Amino acid sequence: MRNINSTAVVMLALLVAMTAACAQETRPSGELRTEEVAPPIDELLTTEFDERGRTRGPEVSGVLPPGFPADLPLYVPSSIVDLGDSGGGWRYVTIFAPDPEHRVSAQMKRQVGQAGWSSDDGLSWGNGARSVRLHFDDAAAGTEVRIEYRPQG
Repeated sequence: MRNINSTAVVMLALLVAMTAACAQETRPSGELRTEEVAPPIDELLTTEFDERGRTRGPEVSGVLPPGFPADLPLYVPSSIVDLGDSGGGWRYVTIFAPDPEHRVSAQMKRQVGQAGWSSDDGLSWGNGARSVRLHFDDAAAGTEVRIEYRPQG
């Protein structure tokens, strides 16, 4: 038993010595230099020709879908964060504005009215044969506005 323990200790010592020797051999000598062989990949990327990357105006980011009422004002500043099908021929666009719900709601309702849309309740709006519905939700860092509309042909 004593021979087995002595052998194990000697083997362990050899293993440690060999590991240390290998580690020293693989270390580079001198100072390391980095050489640029090509420009960084992100330097070559651009959104110049990306239709989805274009903005509606100077302070609204995102691209509105085809059929969205072009004369319906959006809150500024805001970002288009979602869009889809509401069912029954209705579509929706959700925008996020970084301001409180009461400010976004008041300003947007005023601007929509000034753009020629009329409403009885401030939520459903009409302009000729077109109609939209506005839903304002208080979000953690601002307001989400869901705009439901019937696409224009």
